[in-house]
Amino acid sequence: MKITVELNTIEEMEQFLAAMKAKEEPKQEGFDLKPMPMTEQITPAVVKYQKPEVLPAPPAADTAPEPEPETTIRVPSFDEVTKAAVKLMDAGRQDDLRQMLVKYGVQALPELKDNSIKLADFYAELEVM
Repeated sequence: MKITVELNTIEEMEQFLAAMKAKEEPKQEGFDLKPMPMTEQITPAVVKYQKPEVLPAPPAADTAPEPEPETTIRVPSFDEVTKAAVKLMDAGRQDDLRQMLVKYGVQALPELKDNSIKLADFYAELEVM
């Protein structure tokens, strides 16, 4: 059994609780007592069990899958990067070095010091030049 009561004020709630404690029916004045519609009992439908279709297993592979090679990035020290940059400058390629710095979004090499990925990429590009 489900009973729904709608109370709009604290006073209505107090009246309702007092009436419930006294086990008498609450007054109709302050309450909005609406009878709830009766629900009819629903009988569950009978469902016939169907055996699931069994799919054949895929053929086993003759060879084991090849393991993916591990990729490790060697992070050069800041001194190695600086030495490679100096070699590039000594070769008269200051403009190339400036373009690389712009490409990596920095104005000077020390700004790459805290970003090991950018530092490794920068060094790899210096080595190619």
